[in-house]
Amino acid sequence: MSENYSILVRDADKREKHISELEDLGFERVQLPDNMVLLVDDDAPEEIKNAAQDAANGDFDALQIALGDSQE
Repeated sequence: MSENYSILVRDADKREKHISELEDLGFERVQLPDNMVLLVDDDAPEEIKNAAQDAANGDFDALQIALGDSQE
């Protein structure tokens, strides 16, 4: 069973309160293109954190890894 370490928030500008609450719980905000935010758990493996940073630059495959949707 895989663990999920990240949450994708669409329309981030409309959900700032929700995002802030998750940051208070230990998630790190990664700003993505198209008004999206990826919130990554501080306890996530480095592979997930690195993929989230790559996703911030528009790398769709990295976004899939950060969300735990990669096919291995």
